[in-house]
Amino acid sequence: MRDLTGLEYLLNDPSIERWLRKRPELTRYYYLKRFDKFLSFIGPELGVKEPKEFLAWAKSRTDSLDVLDIVEKFGESQSKYSQRFAQAVVRSYLKRNGYANLGTMTGRAIHKDIHPEYKREEVIELLGFLDDKIQKLYVYFAKDSGLRAADILSLRYGHVKDDFEGEKGFVHIAFEPQFYERRKASGITFIGPNAVKLLRELVKAGKIRAECSCIPSKNKAVLHECPLIFPFKYPTINVGLRLARNKAGLDARIQPSHGLRKFFTNSLSRVGMDHHRKLQLEGHSLGVEWSYTAQDIEELRKLYQQAYQFLDLSEEAAADSRLKELEKSLAEKTQHIEALKAELEKRVTFLEHKNKELMVYHLAGDAIIPLVKLEDLQRIRTEDLEEALMQFVRARAREARKGPIDPALQELARQIGKRVGDRRREAETRHEHSFGSE
Repeated sequence: MRDLTGLEYLLNDPSIERWLRKRPELTRYYYLKRFDKFLSFIGPELGVKEPKEFLAWAKSRTDSLDVLDIVEKFGESQSKYSQRFAQAVVRSYLKRNGYANLGTMTGRAIHKDIHPEYKREEVIELLGFLDDKIQKLYVYFAKDSGLRAADILSLRYGHVKDDFEGEKGFVHIAFEPQFYERRKASGITFIGPNAVKLLRELVKAGKIRAECSCIPSKNKAVLHECPLIFPFKYPTINVGLRLARNKAGLDARIQPSHGLRKFFTNSLSRVGMDHHRKLQLEGHSLGVEWSYTAQDIEELRKLYQQAYQFLDLSEEAAADSRLKELEKSLAEKTQHIEALKAELEKRVTFLEHKNKELMVYHLAGDAIIPLVKLEDLQRIRTEDLEEALMQFVRARAREARKGPIDPALQELARQIGKRVGDRRREAETRHEHSFGSE
């Protein structure tokens, strides 16, 4: 249960109860915190302290622009990344309580900075600068499960009890249904050997209470009220991770906690699993596909186990991963070499064909070329064609003595003569080597 100290006056207001009646717990928490800030902001100007007073003021205005100005001023007082959310909270409250004359929200969405994810080596460095083992466990849970920070901090022992006590290497995090039914749903996810090993160590040391006496509700869903696994709030872990990140000299743009979720997501992408299965593990919206995508825990566990080779921080996993990368690289290069060889053979065959065509052309004229098929040329030995062409050139040379010498014919004879001579020398050399070996 979220700490709502100081917000009791909001919970007791009927307009607030109507507004948040069907909202999830986490949404109620953030809406109440933001609305409390809104009342503090407008109090001095409008002289209101409670929600019902603000609602009465808004409904009394003849011009809705007065209300719109107040909402936009409040939004502008917030950080640039939360301005639209701040306005949306107040507009949602007004609309749910019968005031819907504000029109379309103005202002463009802010383009956020690019935040890189942690790399495997960076997660290891981050852990090296965390002294508290509970904080280290948080990192393991975050990078193993890919859960958002709010979900990790909501984890209770009962969520992992069945698989954890069943000695399973890959433990399913069994949240209550409401965790999967909200806009930012939790993933149907797991923790692997890295997190499980440290969790067992902390349970054995008494640092984490392995207690759960939760009972099923009327709809048979377990309502977990057992101890939280992580006893701190988000600002505490965020500061701890930020300090460790800075001490490790890592990129300051990496988000201390969310960077671990990005590490998880990118690791899943390296496996090449089905897109909808990946969305299930990540906790991203499937839209209408949710109803058509099987939510089989054991099937997802197998997919997760395949992806864990990229999530695992152990040295054995690193060595195995490097070996697989080398094997993949070798296979790709071998495939490339085979493709080049095939292409080379294709080009050599083509050149031989063209060479034979030229020789036939000189012997019989260009009229015969279209009649000669590739198969016919392949049956003719290149040496026989060259010999025939040489005899043809000699005959033409004898005829040429009676008149002017054709320079082109003379050059052709020279080239063919050189080639025939080279072939004869090669044949003699092979014969000598063969004779010497005997």
